[in-house]
Amino acid sequence: MIKEGYLLVVILREVGYLEPILDALMEVGISGVTVLSSRGISADTYRHHIEEFSIATLMDHLLVSNKAESKTLVVLARYKKVLTKARKQIEKVVGDIDEPKNAIVFTIPVQDIWGIPD
Repeated sequence: MIKEGYLLVVILREVGYLEPILDALMEVGISGVTVLSSRGISADTYRHHIEEFSIATLMDHLLVSNKAESKTLVVLARYKKVLTKARKQIEKVVGDIDEPKNAIVFTIPVQDIWGIPD
């Protein structure tokens, strides 16, 4: 068991960045990434559906929407310095992360990690 680490989450709005980011993460020593297909919903759309329709309509919007699919990458890292390097590499690929529509990147500290060798 690993006592503590960090979860890095990257939400890519442009799926064309996926392969270059995976390559960049490997360059900084990240050896495993979980990639999920995802689709977001804006706050305005959510409010509209809540006021006008039902939660079922909102779910239908998420499941059958013609909105572009995103990719969400999840990485478990033991050391914060690896995450710093990863963020820099991600910015090299997508540009300024703080610019809208590029990517959303965040970390979460985690404890008591099982299933990963020390």
